[in-house]
Amino acid sequence: RAAFGGLDALPREPRIDPDRIGVMGFSKGAIAALYAAYQPVVARASPSGARFALHIAYSPCCGLRLYESLTTGAPVLIQTGALDDLVPPERCSELIATSRGPAGPANIQLKILPEAHHAFDHPLLSLFEKLPITAPSPAYCHLQQQADGSFVETTSNRKVDGSNLNEVLAACSRKGHAGGNEQADAAALGNTLAFLKAAAF
Repeated sequence: RAAFGGLDALPREPRIDPDRIGVMGFSKGAIAALYAAYQPVVARASPSGARFALHIAYSPCCGLRLYESLTTGAPVLIQTGALDDLVPPERCSELIATSRGPAGPANIQLKILPEAHHAFDHPLLSLFEKLPITAPSPAYCHLQQQADGSFVETTSNRKVDGSNLNEVLAACSRKGHAGGNEQADAAALGNTLAFLKAAAF
C-alpha cells in the first residue's frame, strides 16, 4: 500500500510525468515491486486505481500464486541469481507460466544471472563468495489463493490464515546464502538500462 500511496502522491509534483512512474525493489522490496503488477493487488491496494508504468524486481520471492494471475500489462523485469538458494529462480519461472496479461501472455521478462547468489548486487557482499543467512526464507513455500480468497500452502496442503501463518511458513522454510558478484551486478545494470530504454523511460 505504501508503494501505491507514493504513486498517488508523486503526480502532484509538476516535474513528474504521471504516466511514467515505475517501481523497483530488491529482495523483500522486490516482492512488492513484482506483485504490484497484478490486477487483484491493484484493486485492493490502490485507492485511486492508479497503476505503475513498469516494474523491476531484483531477487524477489515468487512463491505466491493469486487465484486470478492477471497482470496490468505493464512491463515487468525480474532479475535473480542462478545460485540463489534463498529465493529460488524456478519459482519465478513457474509464476510467469501461470500469469497472463490483459490480452495475452504476461509482459514479464526473467533474467537469471549465472554464478550469482541472493543479493548479488550488494557492493559489500562482493568481498565474499557467499554468506549464510540465519533466518529461514519462506520462498520454498507455495501459497495458492483459492476461489474464495483464502490461501493454501500446497506442499503441506494446509489452509493459511492469520492465526497459523508463521507456523505454516516455518514448516516449509529453508536457510540459504547471500553473496555479491560484480559481474552479475554489471550485467543486471545493463539489463535494467535496456529495459528502461525499451519502455521509453
